[in-house]
Order: sequence, then structure tokens, then C-alpha cells
Amino acid sequence: MLELTRRPWEQDSFDWRIGLLPAPGPPRPAGAPAEGPPDPPEPEPLHDDHTGTPLAELPARLAGPLARAFTLADEPGTPALLQVALERDVLGLPVDTWPAGPGGPPLGRLRPVVVRPAEPPGGAGGPDPVADRYHRWRWTHDDAPLAPGIRGRVLDCEAGTRVPVPSTDQLRSLAHASVPVLCHYRGYGHAGSAEALARLVDGGFGVALWRRGTGGPERMCAEFHRRAEAELARARTAQRLPGLVHALRAALAEGRTDSFWADGVALLYDDPHQPLPGSDDLFAPL
Repeated sequence: MLELTRRPWEQDSFDWRIGLLPAPGPPRPAGAPAEGPPDPPEPEPLHDDHTGTPLAELPARLAGPLARAFTLADEPGTPALLQVALERDVLGLPVDTWPAGPGGPPLGRLRPVVVRPAEPPGGAGGPDPVADRYHRWRWTHDDAPLAPGIRGRVLDCEAGTRVPVPSTDQLRSLAHASVPVLCHYRGYGHAGSAEALARLVDGGFGVALWRRGTGGPERMCAEFHRRAEAELARARTAQRLPGLVHALRAALAEGRTDSFWADGVALLYDDPHQPLPGSDDLFAPL
């Protein structure tokens, strides 16, 4: 896990820390009783820097520490998942495009890379939808033979035109197996895009898919909608989505034309059963 925390008194400067988290247990079935938040797992601390690193220097500064972490976490033939914890208004930071080393390929081409909100749902002042969050996670991860399977819901685009993401209350009315899809996500630093993702988080969604860019007819919105929804339905369970997005990024890098629609795709994947550490003492030397 990589945690990036902006320094409020230094614009676009970040403190960071890297640790190893235990692998999550198997998903609970959708019909299982509701449960409360588990105790945060104790990560194994590896590297940290609290002196402030400018955003432009982060990819180069993190390349070495991340490479050392991956040598400990990767299994033969199975690259470890990189979870990147970010404050909700910078969830669009394209960490998956950062090079793995000087002149190296992007991190997202080499391994699954997902983002997670550093603040819990409701952190912006609304209620904390704890129960809904757990229900949605179970339904989106239910792979039983008769389970309905996940379904993509494009929320911000109608006929190639950007529309506002529904309110948090409206989002909470969506079926629990829904996976929000954003077609017009503008990217890091865009206030409207940050607000769209914040609504999804406060709506109890731990899984969402979006693509960076301007959207609009020139980016063939209809094709993106169709292919994204088809891939989500084919996956059936959100547990497969980190690997699916990784495969799409690798296919794009190889120049496969059937993957053009996925250019700029990013994934929110925030497992409530593996909550982020809530205090610095969890990263104290063991």
C-alpha cells in the first residue's frame, strides 16, 4: 500500500509511506449478516518520507522504494496489487501511469493498480453509510452460480453530453450490485470530477470505474459505455476487476486495437474488510 498525503501548507507537495498489508480473506456471501468495521490490519512498514515531495518528483522518488516493496510482495507469475490511498479530491491522480523506473514502463502495465479514498465515507460532512458499504461490497463480490452479477451504470453521460452525477441519496437507491461508471472524468485537479468521486464514496460504493479525459462524441462515448458495461457483466464479480483493468492496460501498451476504448481507465477498489490504518502508530517500527 502506498499512502500519499498532501501537505496543506505546500501546494502539490506530498508526504508518503509504503507498507505491506496482509492479503484479504475470501469475500462473504451476499446473504451473510451485516457486520461492523473490522480492526485495521497492522501493515509492515517499509519506507516513508515526511519532508514533502513535490508532485512532479514523486514518480522518480517512489520508483526505488516501490520496486523494493514489490520484491517482497510479488509471487512467481503473480504481481502484487498496488493500493494507492489518496484524499478524495485527488483520487484521480494517475499513479498507474507513473514509470516503474527511469525510462521504464508504467506501473499499471506491470501490475494491478487501484486507488482508495483515505477518508471514510461521510468524511465530507454527510452520514457514514457503513451498512450500505458492506452490503454493496458483498453483492458486488458474490460469485455464486445464481448471483445476479455486477452491472455497470454510466452516471455522467447522455448521448455524448456530460450530465451531473446523481446526488448521494439518489446513488444510494441504485441496486447493490451496481458498479458506477464515469465517462467524463476530467482528471486530477478538476473540481467537478473530484466532487463526482466524492459522491460515489459517500454513497457507499467501494468499486467504481472511470476514464480520464474530456469525454464527448470525439471520444466515442457510446462505444466506451457498451464495452465497459459488457466487460463488467462478463467479469460477474468485482473481485476480478483489478486484474481485468491490469489486462486492459497491458493490451493498450501492446497496441491492441480492440482495447482502445479503455484508454485512461482507472479503478476505485476500496475493500471495507481491509480498512486503511487510521493513525501513524500503525506504521511505527514493529
